[in-house]
Amino acid sequence: MKKQILVIGIIISFIMVGLSGCTQQTENGDNGGKDSSENTTEEDENIAEPMIIDHNFYFNHTTTGSFSPYLHIYGLVKNFADVNIEFLQVTITIYDKWDTILGIKDVYVIPTIIELDSIGCFNGMFYDGTNYYDNYDHYDVEIASFEQFGNTVYKNFELTDVEYIEEEVTLLDGTVEIQDYIIGKIKNTGYIDMASVEIYGIYYDLNDKIVGMCFYTIFDLDSGQEKSFKTLPIVTPDTFSDYELIIDCTKE
Repeated sequence: MKKQILVIGIIISFIMVGLSGCTQQTENGDNGGKDSSENTTEEDENIAEPMIIDHNFYFNHTTTGSFSPYLHIYGLVKNFADVNIEFLQVTITIYDKWDTILGIKDVYVIPTIIELDSIGCFNGMFYDGTNYYDNYDHYDVEIASFEQFGNTVYKNFELTDVEYIEEEVTLLDGTVEIQDYIIGKIKNTGYIDMASVEIYGIYYDLNDKIVGMCFYTIFDLDSGQEKSFKTLPIVTPDTFSDYELIIDCTKE
């Protein structure tokens, strides 16, 4: 199994609301694009838009340890625009076999800021007992909105000792399954303290098709500090071949 890690970070500052954050991404293979936004203006009409380049779904009850599963719908977005973008939102709609809507969810793409020619990921989870599990048939995904972003890129994060591991777990119903994790360490090598850092693992098959997604949140990663991480478990298919990490963070 191959893996590559390229770290990118961004700090964002909002004068009006006093918020700030950052993003970071690791790269692995070839990726793709996105859709339009009600936040764009007439001045943006000549700007190529981001696009959803891949998506997939799975049912997973290991997130909570319960037998009733979550429906995960996840995917990748690539920024084909001529500028960096932020707050990219994807709308996920799920249906039964009669095209009746079972649920709608708006999710933000991670990282918060996506640089030119870079990718982001999204993950929507649907849960209400077994209704989705019994009645789900298909879904739609589309880009709902995004905004332009122009500010300084912050790249001061270092990932070390990153590896993929498998563990055998017995579920509440007695079923034994192999759960997959990504573990490692992340260090804030810059001068800005971070309130939180989110690490997303993207799993691919031999054809670079996305087949799974996991995440982990680290709180309070100060300047110069290093912390370990272990993503939440998922069950990847036998076709799993490779992975990459995407990192999003928020300044204190």
